[in-house]
Amino acid sequence: MRSLHLSALLLVGLATGLAVPAAGSPPVTHFDAEQVAAAFQTGAVLFNGAGANYMVHASRREAPGQCEIHSRDTDIIYVLDGATTFVTGGTCIDPKPTAPGEIRGTAVQNGDARRLVKGDVIIVPSNTPHWFSDPNDNLIYRWTPDGELSVYRTKRGYTGPDIGTYRQPGSNGLTLDRDGRLIINQHGNRRVIRLERNGEETVLADRYQGKRLNSPNDLVYKSDGTLYFTDPPFGLPNVFEDARKELPFSGVFRVGADGRVQLVARDLSGPNGLAFSPDERFLYVGNWDEKKKVIMRYPVNTDGTLGDGQVFFDMTAAPRRGRARWSQGRSARQRLCLWAGWPVDPVSRRQAPRNHRWPGASAQPRLG
Repeated sequence: MRSLHLSALLLVGLATGLAVPAAGSPPVTHFDAEQVAAAFQTGAVLFNGAGANYMVHASRREAPGQCEIHSRDTDIIYVLDGATTFVTGGTCIDPKPTAPGEIRGTAVQNGDARRLVKGDVIIVPSNTPHWFSDPNDNLIYRWTPDGELSVYRTKRGYTGPDIGTYRQPGSNGLTLDRDGRLIINQHGNRRVIRLERNGEETVLADRYQGKRLNSPNDLVYKSDGTLYFTDPPFGLPNVFEDARKELPFSGVFRVGADGRVQLVARDLSGPNGLAFSPDERFLYVGNWDEKKKVIMRYPVNTDGTLGDGQVFFDMTAAPRRGRARWSQGRSARQRLCLWAGWPVDPVSRRQAPRNHRWPGASAQPRLG
C-alpha cells in the first residue's frame, strides 16, 4: 500500500435533516494547514467529539489494517491521497471487543472489495465490518525519466470480488516483447497476458494440460521470441495448501511461437526470478524456499527445452531471508551479473514494487 491519507468522520447515528443551532451549541472549530499536516504525519484525532456527536480522524495507513466494526458509529471516509483496497461486509475473522462500541479482528472474509483512490468518499454504516486490506496494490505504475509517478493500469493482477483474502493478488513479473508490448504475470488471475496497443488483453498462458496454473511469478524472453516463466503458488491465499491449486508441482514453462505451453522444469518448490546468460546457453532460476535457497543453472537445448539443472549458488545458510534478483549486461560482451537480497525501491521507500521493466531496452537485458 502506498502511504494513504484519509479523513474519517465518525457520526453517532445518521443525521436526517438540518436543525437550527441551539443555545450552547459547540463553537466553530478550526485547524490550520500546519496542524492538519502534522496530524497526517503520524495519524491522529483532529477532533475528539467533545460536545458534539462526531469525531474527525486524520489517518495515515502504510500497511494492511484490522477488520473494524463500529456498533454505534457511521464512518464517512474521504481519501485525500494514495490508494487502497477497502473491503466491506462479510464476516470479521477472529473478532474481539477492543473498546465500547468497537470490535476488531484480523481480516474480513467474503466481503465486497473496492478500489479507493484520491478523491473517493465512502460511507460505512454502523455494524458493518470494514477493512483496509491492500495486500498488494494490484496496480501497475508508470515512472518516467523525469521522475513522474502515475498509475498505468488498475486491477492488473486480480479482478475477483474476494481480493481481500489474497496476500499477493497483484501483477508480478513484467517484460516487453520484441514489439514493445507489455507482458504481465497476473498472480491472482493465475495467467500470463499480453497488453495490446489498443488496450485489449491476450492470454498467453493460463493452463497446462487442462489444469490452471498456480500463480505465474517472473518471466523473460529469449531472443528468438520464446517466453519463459516461473509458476509457484505464492499468489494463492493459502499458498501450497490452497484448495484452488490444481497442479501438483511448481514449474518453469515456455511458450513458443505456436502458443503451446510447455513444461521445461519441475524440480524446484518455489521457482521465482529467472534470467538467461548473455549467450543464452543457460537459464538461471532462483528458488524461494527457506530450506533450499539456491540459484539453479539449466543448459538450454536447441529445441528450447532445458537440460538437467545444477546448483549455481547455494544461499541456504545465509542468515537473513531474501529473494533472488538479477540483472544482465546490455550486450553479450558484458558480464552476466547475478545478485541476491532485498530489492531497492527507486520509486518509494514505503513500498517496494514487485517487478518493473524499463521501456526502450531490448527484451533480453532486464531487471527483476
